[in-house]
Amino acid sequence: MKLLIGGLIIMASLSRMADAQALETTSYTPRHQVTIQGGAVFTRKVTDAGVTYKPTSSGVGLVGYRFNITRWLGAEGDYEVFRNSQKFLTANTQTSLKTNVNVATGAIVVNIPNQITKRFR
Repeated sequence: MKLLIGGLIIMASLSRMADAQALETTSYTPRHQVTIQGGAVFTRKVTDAGVTYKPTSSGVGLVGYRFNITRWLGAEGDYEVFRNSQKFLTANTQTSLKTNVNVATGAIVVNIPNQITKRFR
């Protein structure tokens, strides 16, 4: 009798876990998503054949926007900006090259639901 009651308790708890998993697949997907990201590049000085190459460390900023058309289809646009400068040093001269980099990208995003990635996006 104790074995039967224990089995019924285990079956009831497992059915509740399956019920919770079924509810998770119908989670809410927001219509608009905005992302802000930042990063940095850290470099070191290199000397070769009497020329010293010294790239500078720089920061990176990225802003993105995603519009979810349906639960599985969306459109995304990103904008990224960073500054890069490099210095070349010899015994007599110093040359510097500075650039501002602006990047804009766009993409169509397809969210294919499966068991492995249902918790990640």
